[in-house]
Amino acid sequence: MLTQPQAGEAALVRAVRALDHGDAETIPDRLERVWDILEDYQGGKFHAAEEMLLRWLLKNMTGSSSTAERLRRYPRVWQILAAVFALIPLFSLAKSLADRRFVALLQQTLKDIAAPEEEKEEEAGVNGADSDVDMADAPSPESPANPRKRKRPDTAGFCAGSQRILAGCLRTAEAVFDAVRTLLSRCELLSLDGPATHRMGAEHVKSLFSTSASDAMGILVPWLTICGFVVDRPKVEQLREQSSWLATFAALWELRLQSAADASEVAIHLSGTAARILGKLTGQGSHMPPRLGSAVQERWAQDLRRFLTRNLILPARGIFLTKGGQEIVKIAVDMSSPAAHLSFPVLFDLVSKTPTEHGAKTSRKDHDTWVQTVFDAILYATKNVNRENRTVAVRTVMELAAERGAALSVSSLRVVCNDYALRKDGHDWILLLAVIKLNPDVFLVGDEGQKLLERVLEKTREPCSIEPEEWKRAAQFLVLLADGFAQTRDLSTFVRIWLEHLAPIQPGGTIHTLWAQDELADTVAKLVQPSLNSSQLIEIIEWLASRTQPNDIWARVHILEAFSNGVSQEELIDAVNIKIFDAAFAEKPSKSDLPSISALRWTVASKVIIRGTIKEASQIWSQIKSDVKSTLRRGHIDMLNTFTAFKCCVALWSANHPGGPHEDDAAKLICSFVEQLQKTDGLAILGSDDTNRPITKGTYFRWILSDAPRGMSFSHLESIGRCLMKAHKRSNRRSRDSLPVDDGLRDRGNLKLLQQLTVLAIRQMTSGSPEEREKTYLRDAISLLQRPCDDSDAASRILFLQAFISTVRYSPAIKKLEEDGLNLSSLEDRLIQVASPAVTSGKRNGKGLLVLLIALEALSDLDNHAVRLAFSCAVPWLLEASDSLLENGSGAGWELRMFLANHFPEALKSPLDLKMSAKSLLSPEEGEESENIDSTMAFGKAALLPYVDAVVRSADEDTKLGYLNGLLHNLGEGQDMIGRQLVIYRLIQHLKGKITTPRLCRTILTLPGSRPSDSPDRFDLAQAHSMLCDRLLQTSAPASFLLAAKSIHLLLDQNPACMTQWNIELTLSTVTAISSQQRSSTQVLMSESPSSIYPALCQLVEMVIRRHRIRLDGHFHILLTTLQALLRLLLSQPDAGSQQEQQRQQQQHTSGSGQQQQRWKERDGKLFARLLTLICEPTAASVTRLQHTKMTTEAGAGTAVGPGPLDSERDRAKRYAGQFIYLVLMQYVRLQLEYVVPHGVREALEPGVYAVLGITTPDVLRIMNDGMDPGGRVLFREMYKMYQKFGKWSGI
Repeated sequence: MLTQPQAGEAALVRAVRALDHGDAETIPDRLERVWDILEDYQGGKFHAAEEMLLRWLLKNMTGSSSTAERLRRYPRVWQILAAVFALIPLFSLAKSLADRRFVALLQQTLKDIAAPEEEKEEEAGVNGADSDVDMADAPSPESPANPRKRKRPDTAGFCAGSQRILAGCLRTAEAVFDAVRTLLSRCELLSLDGPATHRMGAEHVKSLFSTSASDAMGILVPWLTICGFVVDRPKVEQLREQSSWLATFAALWELRLQSAADASEVAIHLSGTAARILGKLTGQGSHMPPRLGSAVQERWAQDLRRFLTRNLILPARGIFLTKGGQEIVKIAVDMSSPAAHLSFPVLFDLVSKTPTEHGAKTSRKDHDTWVQTVFDAILYATKNVNRENRTVAVRTVMELAAERGAALSVSSLRVVCNDYALRKDGHDWILLLAVIKLNPDVFLVGDEGQKLLERVLEKTREPCSIEPEEWKRAAQFLVLLADGFAQTRDLSTFVRIWLEHLAPIQPGGTIHTLWAQDELADTVAKLVQPSLNSSQLIEIIEWLASRTQPNDIWARVHILEAFSNGVSQEELIDAVNIKIFDAAFAEKPSKSDLPSISALRWTVASKVIIRGTIKEASQIWSQIKSDVKSTLRRGHIDMLNTFTAFKCCVALWSANHPGGPHEDDAAKLICSFVEQLQKTDGLAILGSDDTNRPITKGTYFRWILSDAPRGMSFSHLESIGRCLMKAHKRSNRRSRDSLPVDDGLRDRGNLKLLQQLTVLAIRQMTSGSPEEREKTYLRDAISLLQRPCDDSDAASRILFLQAFISTVRYSPAIKKLEEDGLNLSSLEDRLIQVASPAVTSGKRNGKGLLVLLIALEALSDLDNHAVRLAFSCAVPWLLEASDSLLENGSGAGWELRMFLANHFPEALKSPLDLKMSAKSLLSPEEGEESENIDSTMAFGKAALLPYVDAVVRSADEDTKLGYLNGLLHNLGEGQDMIGRQLVIYRLIQHLKGKITTPRLCRTILTLPGSRPSDSPDRFDLAQAHSMLCDRLLQTSAPASFLLAAKSIHLLLDQNPACMTQWNIELTLSTVTAISSQQRSSTQVLMSESPSSIYPALCQLVEMVIRRHRIRLDGHFHILLTTLQALLRLLLSQPDAGSQQEQQRQQQQHTSGSGQQQQRWKERDGKLFARLLTLICEPTAASVTRLQHTKMTTEAGAGTAVGPGPLDSERDRAKRYAGQFIYLVLMQYVRLQLEYVVPHGVREALEPGVYAVLGITTPDVLRIMNDGMDPGGRVLFREMYKMYQKFGKWSGI
């Protein structure tokens, strides 16, 4: 009885013999029977049937007959060939392919399918089933109604008409490409393994494609053309193994017979199509990328970019730098002209990125010359391109040049300006902005540059001529123009131009908004001191003062304000401070002045007063006093000139305080204005500072609290506090029904500022030895604090009492103050008296909650016994209120519980068994111990973490471990989980990691492989570590991930003796699993928080290397796997530049984001390099700790002590690491061939690479060289040369 393989072989023999029986129309049926057998056939001992099938197919596909053409175009034939390629031994396969001229047959097939015919309407039905045979409602062959029926052959695919249209050609190409891929991949897999005949066969198969470059184009040109068809189709369908098409294309090219003319052949035959396809894939020229799927699109773009760089750009550059030849460049540009808007940006992108992406070490001058040559060739070729494509091409190339900082010549850039940017129908601000970014001298040097600048600036006189979407670019152009003048040491000329274009055309008009932008004024302010000396600055200020025409006044004062903001050096202040004021007030202010001009003048006066002497301040005040008074008494508070006049008055007060001649005058004026503000109707909104927001009462109070002088009396401070509480009361009343219960807590931050202002005022009066003036101030303050107050003033009174008590108590003059009659005890009693109604009233909403929180915070500074005695009756209510607030998601509940934990700990039975909703999370850039505290948040670490500190302050280690165990077993979900993780991290900070028994200590130190106990009655930090690692693997939320990683890091660092070998290996395995590209959660984490995930993983590995290096002996393979996974994760992340800044959509925003991502990636490269240097160059501390621990454990175990004192433990560790760490370097070389590694990342990794090479022996280097493919050897050779030149210690 035949076995199953024998039966399949016999069936295949019969089916192959039957191929010769029948006419051409029955060929699909016969081939279908063969295919049905091959689908389940795994091969037998003999291969005669497969060889006979191969030869029959190749024989019948050869020729010019219609049947041969139909066979060549039939996808099933190529599917059968792919199956046969995998079954026949390579030696026999190579002979059959050579005998039947397979390469010529492949070339003819690709030529046929690369020229599809247009589909005719009457032949549209050919693509489907035969209408004469099939019914309209018949089941499709893919899902037959009767599964027992044999599937019909694809007769439509054998029809010549359907084969010749585009859809039929793509179906054929899909099968052809897959067959060739199968053939070449089999050669690659068996070229190094198996019997000698297999290796010989693989080389024979490769030799079939070893033709000259010109002959290879017979296959490559149609291959690339077909790929272009796929990209061009509006509706793209996914084809089998589509992502490997261009990789197979490149593999075929690598099998050619190499010659010096290869680059010319690529330029002539492939460059145009390849650049066009790459342009579409990367979205060049505002072209939407094709819908190929992200994986296929990225793979094709990567393969094409690598192919063009290696076989066109690099050889062309080499010829240009050595011989000066430009033929290849010109040919490539000419061949790319038909699709210039797509191809030209691709060519320039590849040229400008080549040295940074592929490690070329040519000089900067050579690179600039090469880029200039290519740019000139592109610019010349655009003359023969239609206008629309020409404009898009030049604009995209210029944006790329500006992004890369290319050193293009002034003459070329002026050609761009004249021919493309300065059009009759309007200016192209994209091009103008790119030109000035590259070289401002285009507009500044020579007569031609001045004429160009005049043409550009002519449009800025007419803001309506600039489209809204172009306005931001035009504004940026002016900013860069100012910077360009500063670089040429000619900022004075720009100031003159600025005044000319800023001034209104007609008297009484407004200044031009484009020239009045804040960014331009800020830029000039920054450039004043670096660009102008005192004499130059005096000269330009005097020139400005002379411009007294009515049209120039507004513009002149605007420029002088920028100057006043930019002067800070003492030399310049002495020279021009009062001159700036005189120039701004060259005309006496009048009531007819526009408010904007008055506001600018008051701002200039404020700056001059702040920087000037008391004499200058008096001179200025005598000149502006009447105008300031008039403005403050009669002006509306929502006017900008009123606000700036108020700040000018405050500046004068600050300059005269203390004891100045005009201090009282200014103080009276300010206080009367503050009282006027208090009486003004309207809501005082105290939000974030924003110059675009309308000016309200809140604007004044916010500025007073942050920038006002520190000598305000307590009556003035209380007046401000009263206004703040009124504003809070009104906002709370208006938002009572729509906002959470503690939404009014945003006003608490303003009260905090008021408290800080009070502390500064009191500290100023109590520093040193108080005189009569300070004593009078303090007596008035105590008198005010002792007075009765209404409930509406309770909050501010509590703040003032707390500020006074806390400041005076620690003052160096406290003894002298007490001798003069100061009684702090009475003030403390007064504080308890004022705070008592707020604590015991039971109010927990709106203003009542705000006053309660302020009272509890103030009481925390008092004696514990006094607080317990006064407020013991309020404990039940405070406990109930805290639970209620926490249930409603309010973070204020934590402050109530913190008060109870500090003063009434017995009232909290389960202090950490609560809902811990969190909204304030770790910021990506914050440091190890920094905390992101925001008083406007409903919850923050500033409330929760102090509560945890209060709870565990007096708890023992077992109690803390119990808290930790409960939290880890009940983490919850969402925001509740984040809050619990914050508490876990803080608990680990409090735990000291003490080991309770000597036996456990010996177990952990002497048995590195022991695991934590599984006993349920003992919980330790080793188990906590395991649970946190599980959490790290499961979470996909960045905040939860970072908190878990920080907790694990803290355990490894703070409690090394409690970590077992299991914990160390689990840490490394967890990092390896997270770094795997197959994990969707890792991709989510990296996309949502790209700046913090990778550093967290590196920090975990670094801590293992630093603190637990002894555990790596005998387990180094786990560390190697982790390092290789981290390296792949680093290099596989998409680079912003490689995707052309994400098609440069919304360039003003994405460019900065792309640069930031690049900086993050370079930082991550440094972190990984640090891991390699720690392994290859262990620190002295870790080696000392290692030796000490090893000797101690061996002595405790009764074994012989290890290396003697003369042995170098560092050398032993380096030798041990050198046996394994080279595998990471080999991985790095392979990944450089797989991914594009930016130059910055490569530089960041260099120290680590050099450290690995420094401990690698010559024998291991030979092993590395033998284990790499040819491309890897080239890269490694270049890397080793650079190591010998820059990284190897030479003894000098």
